[in-house]
Amino acid sequence: MMDTKKKANQYTAEFKARAVKLAVESDQPFSKTAGELGVNKNTLHPWIGKYHRAQAVEHPVGEEHLYDELKRLKKENARLKEEREILKRSRAEIVRDAIERYLEDSDDLHIALERLQDPNDPVLEWEDVKRGLLAQD
Repeated sequence: MMDTKKKANQYTAEFKARAVKLAVESDQPFSKTAGELGVNKNTLHPWIGKYHRAQAVEHPVGEEHLYDELKRLKKENARLKEEREILKRSRAEIVRDAIERYLEDSDDLHIALERLQDPNDPVLEWEDVKRGLLAQD
């Protein structure tokens, strides 16, 4: 039993640091890295845990960083909302203009149809229309 405790303490700090670095930077599972190093995976895991806790203390996510990110996202959100409103207005204006043009053209169309239906209104034959267009050129 005493032998086991001595074995647990035989790893140097340098070895532990290299083992953790290898395990963290490697794409393979920790258990495989532990096996390659000749270390039990249950021994390697606490070393990795200490490493991650130390990293969290060294590089904490500060409130200032979160505040800046929130500010940036709010600004972007406002810009996107404004762009959406511009597009909505543009689309509404396009539809309104198309409807107005259609209504204007439909009045002319109704007049033309009424003339075509009027038996007293002379209707030009296609050949006459073609000759008239060619004469304009």
